[in-house]
Amino acid sequence: MTLDSEQLGGKAAVPPLGRQTIQNVGIVYVLSAASRGVSVIALVVLARLLLPHDFGVVAVSGLIISIVALFKDFGLGAALIQRETDAQAAAATAFWATLLMRLVLYSILVLMAPLVAAFFQEPALNIIVPIAGLGLLFEGLGAINVAFLMKRLEFGKLSIVEGSNLVITTVASIILAVAGFSYWSLVLGSLANAPLNVWLLWRFDPWRPSRNFDRRHLRNLIGYGKHVVLINSAGFAVKNLDSLTVAKVLGAINLGIYSFAGKFGLFSSTTLGAPIARVLFPTYARIQNDANRVKSGYVRTMFPISVVAFPVCVVTLVIPDLLVNYLLGSGWESVAGPLRILGLSGLMATLAGPSWNVFLALGHPELGSHTVLIQLIVISVLAVPGAIYGGLLGVAVAATIAIGSGSVYQIFEADRLLAIKASGWLRVFGPPVVGSAVMGAILLTARQISPSSILGLLLLVSAGITSYVVVTELASSGRLSGQVIEIVSALRRPPA
Repeated sequence: MTLDSEQLGGKAAVPPLGRQTIQNVGIVYVLSAASRGVSVIALVVLARLLLPHDFGVVAVSGLIISIVALFKDFGLGAALIQRETDAQAAAATAFWATLLMRLVLYSILVLMAPLVAAFFQEPALNIIVPIAGLGLLFEGLGAINVAFLMKRLEFGKLSIVEGSNLVITTVASIILAVAGFSYWSLVLGSLANAPLNVWLLWRFDPWRPSRNFDRRHLRNLIGYGKHVVLINSAGFAVKNLDSLTVAKVLGAINLGIYSFAGKFGLFSSTTLGAPIARVLFPTYARIQNDANRVKSGYVRTMFPISVVAFPVCVVTLVIPDLLVNYLLGSGWESVAGPLRILGLSGLMATLAGPSWNVFLALGHPELGSHTVLIQLIVISVLAVPGAIYGGLLGVAVAATIAIGSGSVYQIFEADRLLAIKASGWLRVFGPPVVGSAVMGAILLTARQISPSSILGLLLLVSAGITSYVVVTELASSGRLSGQVIEIVSALRRPPA
């Protein structure tokens, strides 16, 4: 396949849905980056107020709740988005089924709490898990509204909800931490936004639940949703088996350190991959019967994603020690090692992320299942030996190998499904790779002479970013600036 100028982010005319997609991606891009920036600042502040053990014990609670939450809606929300007809008629059934499932899961959490506390030898989990798990119930009240907002591609409204949640959670957590609430500042802070979250979702989306419950609709929704649950379950295991291994083998303090390395190492994936996936899945679902348009949209998306993912990876590879020393302070030095390794995981997960949405939208969720199965097998084999013989570094290597192996398969299958030749990606990935290589060389050289201070770190990063932008712009023959202009232009006018 030859990639045309439209697919590569050139100046070709944008169709109405394409313009709306660019607009939504731009909104998510900007607001997600801003929210992640706030999150990073909040983590830096909280790291200076709390101990690694505080983050570790809350991370264990989060892992347990996340395991149970895998079945919170059985993929019914995704099924509503993908459904071309009768979505409104099936929504009430999905709402009541989701709410019932969440009530059952919360009951299981309460019963599991003493066992979790005993298994991880952390008595505080006996009460942390039931309190933190309340968020599972609040989320259910707005879950269907989220699905309809996504189906209508109203990501500006969703971004307002998420931004409000982030601000409230951040402010509440910091206030509680200053007041000396230790790990409770993280637990209670995460719940502080729940009432506003539900109110905003119900305000932005007119759908309200009725008393209707149709078993036929439920069977149809579950028929699609079960694949999503399988993918999410295996995907969760891949993403969290390393953390569970650290918690059990190396303890809560090391989990606190590892969780920080994961948050920074997977920055590009959480900032770009997950948020943009929310745009691409409903967008691709709208044009699922036109494979050429899906292919065009998929390739177009990869250039702006790679433009951010590659330099972020370079920063985590070259100067992780400086980031940790000047941002987190003393007591967190051990974050630098696993951060350097997990930065590679973040790059691979980010580049592979959009292909998930191709699989789901085109009705091939089984390909996603194959991906996570590969990753699950690899991490299951390597995680415990990695922890025993290599500590945090060994676990990070195991996680990176697992994510890398699945990502390669995932990208290959998407290319096969859309008839994209591997050589066609050279124009997409070539410029950011060249720019990142130059950026890495400048960072390695300049760090030897930069001042040992936070100001020195800022100057160093600024020099790296400047060199990256200049080289990438030249290597892409102006496509970088063209992409920025295209997104800004789309943001300034309403979608057709």
